[in-house]
Amino acid sequence: MTCIKCEGLMLIHYDEYICSNCGNIKHKRTYFRNTTMRRQVEETKKRNEAEHKRIQSNMKRRHERFYTRKEEIKDLVKQYGINGTARMLDMPRSSVGLLAKGVSPRKWNRGKFGKEFKLKVALYAIKAKNNYYTAKKFKVSRGAVQNWVREYKQHEGIEWGL
Repeated sequence: MTCIKCEGLMLIHYDEYICSNCGNIKHKRTYFRNTTMRRQVEETKKRNEAEHKRIQSNMKRRHERFYTRKEEIKDLVKQYGINGTARMLDMPRSSVGLLAKGVSPRKWNRGKFGKEFKLKVALYAIKAKNNYYTAKKFKVSRGAVQNWVREYKQHEGIEWGL
C-alpha cells in the first residue's frame, strides 16, 4: 500500500497504516461479518465512554475536595504556622509545608547547620582530604560532610555556602 501524499510505503502498526517517509497515518477500516458483531462493538464503545465519564467525574470531585482542603490548610497555617497545623491535623510537616507554600508567617528552617558552618567544614575536608576525621572533629555525620564537599565542588566555591 502506498501513501496518498508522498507515494511512500505504508507500514502496518496495529489498526493503522503509517507512511515510512512522511509519517502520514491512515486508519484501517473495520469490516463486520454480521450485525451481532457490530452491535457488540457499539455496546463496548458505549461502555467505554460511560467508564470514561465516570472516571472524569471522580477526578473532578477529588480535585475539588483537594483544593477546598488546601484552602482550609492555608488558613490554619496563617494562624498557627506549619508545625502547629501539622500537629493539629496529625499530618507530616512536609505535606503541610507543600500545601501551604509561602503562606506561613514563621520561617520553616529545615537545616540544622548554618551556611558558614557548612562552608568551613567543606573547606577543611578538602584541605585534610579525609571526610571521616573531619566529621569526627566537627561532630557531624560523614555523609553530611561528603554532601557539603560535593556541593562545594559543583558550585566551584562561588557563592555556595553564603
